[in-house]
Amino acid sequence: MNSCDCVIEDDVVLEKKDLSELYNKGLFIMESTQLKRCISSSSSNLVLESCERPTRRMLWKWVSRHRLFNLGSSLCLGLNISDSTQPLGTFECDSPLRTLWWRCNGNTLYGASQLKLSVAGRLVVVKRASYHQWRRYSTPGEGPCAYPYEEIHTLLGNAHGMPCALPFKYNNKWYSECTAEGREDHHRWCATTSRYDQDEKWGFCPSQELSCDTFWDSNQESRACYQFNLYTILTWSQAHASCLAQGGSLLSITDLTEQMYIRERLADVGVMVWIGLNHLSERTGWQWSDGAPLALVNFTSGLSSSPLQDNRQCGVYNSASGGHQWQSLSCESALPYICKKTPNDTRRAEPLGKTSMVLYVSYCGPNLVPYLFVQNSVCHNSE
Repeated sequence: MNSCDCVIEDDVVLEKKDLSELYNKGLFIMESTQLKRCISSSSSNLVLESCERPTRRMLWKWVSRHRLFNLGSSLCLGLNISDSTQPLGTFECDSPLRTLWWRCNGNTLYGASQLKLSVAGRLVVVKRASYHQWRRYSTPGEGPCAYPYEEIHTLLGNAHGMPCALPFKYNNKWYSECTAEGREDHHRWCATTSRYDQDEKWGFCPSQELSCDTFWDSNQESRACYQFNLYTILTWSQAHASCLAQGGSLLSITDLTEQMYIRERLADVGVMVWIGLNHLSERTGWQWSDGAPLALVNFTSGLSSSPLQDNRQCGVYNSASGGHQWQSLSCESALPYICKKTPNDTRRAEPLGKTSMVLYVSYCGPNLVPYLFVQNSVCHNSE
């Protein structure tokens, strides 16, 4: 009886409101540009149907590892390379015997062995010598890869910041997004391996809530809240993305009160953590990722005055050093990190490179050191 109900639900035509909500969650309908018909996953194969009667079987979503998840069937688009006649099908999303990744070349979708998604009559197939064009239905012409999957790095839990493995299976059901299922506190979470019941690796998902009620520590003096991710190991850009996903940014330290608060919080923990300082190219100089002014001169002596070979350096707060200095490190290193959020502050993190005050230490010569920390650098002789 339940399986019958499930089939009916997957085949019912979706209302515009429901469809809009699903679009906002990253799902899309894939339409043949030439034939104006859309892919639907049936029980045995993939077929083209009228786009004007959308069902769950027509909805696709990019998930981790470049896979395409079908909402109606809870299966992933893939290739059975051992089937020489027609390898295309939908399979369990963690099947080790199938090739499940897909890439785009413009509006052409291709998988392993350069097999491209194509059409034979009403059936959707793969061919090597084909350049069939696909687009997201009801868009001006956006290709299937217009909005690729973005990794979601977890908080707390027992996965040490590992990204969500979407989809993951929990209680015999596949989830293509974070869920509150199984939690009395209704916090959304995900598994970091495809089978939660087997591995039980998980973490909470970032939330854009403006308040500091969940996963944040408030400080009245600085009128900000902080998130200390001391058991998570990420690169600087991954940590930056995790903070942004929560409506915050990597830590900026703007006055001595804030510096003392961070120092006290990390006093018993000898650790290096990412903060918002970055020097991503020679032209931009040192800056905070949230656009805050770079004002505390005495704590910047550990920052390199010349760019690394790849011109990418990022700032760390080193509580293991006696002076709790800010230091520089390759942005690709993996470290814990601290996020900061100021709920009543209307200033949001700007795109990197648009800060109000920048430290241009890289333009000082080998015998020169920075003298003032202002928009236009001033240097003096160190000898």
